[in-house]
Amino acid sequence: MPNLILIGLFFGGWGAGVLGEYLFHWIMHRWSLRFHLNHHKQFFTLPPREVAVRDLDPRLGIQFFAALLVVLSPGMYYWGWLPVLCFWGGAFWHLIIVYEACHAVMHYENWLPGFVRASRLFQWWKGCHFEHHRHAPTGNYCVTFPAIDYILGTYVPPRPPQDTAADGKA
Repeated sequence: MPNLILIGLFFGGWGAGVLGEYLFHWIMHRWSLRFHLNHHKQFFTLPPREVAVRDLDPRLGIQFFAALLVVLSPGMYYWGWLPVLCFWGGAFWHLIIVYEACHAVMHYENWLPGFVRASRLFQWWKGCHFEHHRHAPTGNYCVTFPAIDYILGTYVPPRPPQDTAADGKA
């Protein structure tokens, strides 16, 4: 199989991971899953570093991906193991590495250089996620790519910094 197709499958899996992130987050709120709602409560009661560290636990994601690999395994018969693993690897890359890192950095930005923290793009991105914590939360489910929320009609614009000082997260 040409390398370009395998690379495309990896990026296709990555895109599926982004959509999966949105869907999983939406489900966690619709079904009021306790472990996730606890994370929302911690946002208001714990220091940002503690929120970030407590939430760095990819075990659920790894269990999901092990099950997904079993579900996708019949596809290995039809398409071969390499294409299936490339697609699976892209989704795994996003949900286990990219999502976990982005989410931790948003809750404890001191890991980033100052020029990144001060950038308008980072402030907007972080603000989108914090608005998700502050508000019902019925929006901003896609932590890593808020444009998905915009496309799906669940985007909530971040509040101006002066409106966020009351919760200590500005």
